[in-house]
Amino acid sequence: GLASESDVFQVYYGDRACVWIEIIVKGNTGHGSRLIENTAAEKAQFLLNEMLKYRTDEKERLKKGQTADKPLQLGEITTINLTKLDGGVQINVVPDQYTLAFDCRIKPNGYDAFKQFLNDLIKRIPKNNDEEVTLVYKQDSGSLLLTDIENSSWWLDSFKRGCEEMKCKLNWTVFPAGTDSRFLRNVGYPAIGFSPMINTPVLLHDHNEYLAKDVFLHGIDIYIRLIENLTNEPKFNV
Repeated sequence: GLASESDVFQVYYGDRACVWIEIIVKGNTGHGSRLIENTAAEKAQFLLNEMLKYRTDEKERLKKGQTADKPLQLGEITTINLTKLDGGVQINVVPDQYTLAFDCRIKPNGYDAFKQFLNDLIKRIPKNNDEEVTLVYKQDSGSLLLTDIENSSWWLDSFKRGCEEMKCKLNWTVFPAGTDSRFLRNVGYPAIGFSPMINTPVLLHDHNEYLAKDVFLHGIDIYIRLIENLTNEPKFNV
């Protein structure tokens, strides 16, 4: 799970699909004083514009979704971020290729549509031949399953009851990044992500990540209650 900056505990019943891609675009090279046709930079510009337009559309959808009765959350949209841009050797030579790397996190049930978007985008990039554009998947989680939290189950009911007993306010959502629980879900084992860390800034991969003493100790008490409840369930001991 993740820390929560409010007094509401976050509970994650799924992860967004993770797709890391590199797109290599090639074109003509030559001296920087010339006006060269069919350059890699032109293809990179087209590609970047289209990817960032997708990003902007999703960002706007998230913003508009805040006015709904149930506000849209980060795990419910698709995010795209340009994370690397490589190309060129020296300043007076037009590069013959650029490599653009993107970190894409796909909303639930949006994996197939996003893959189709990528395939269509590659076809639409202006080029003389297909060898000038290459799409490489550096990581592809595939479509991910979600844990059913609507229907009753002994372990989920036990978890909810334990949280009620500890007076925990819960927000059920999709994890915006990736956790190991996705592997369990995809082989048929329901799983949720829960880290009892409220009133704590989200500082993962940041400087000076910390957890206040009182939050840490309260989290231990919560885990004790949850584990006691789960292990005392009749179905747990069958």
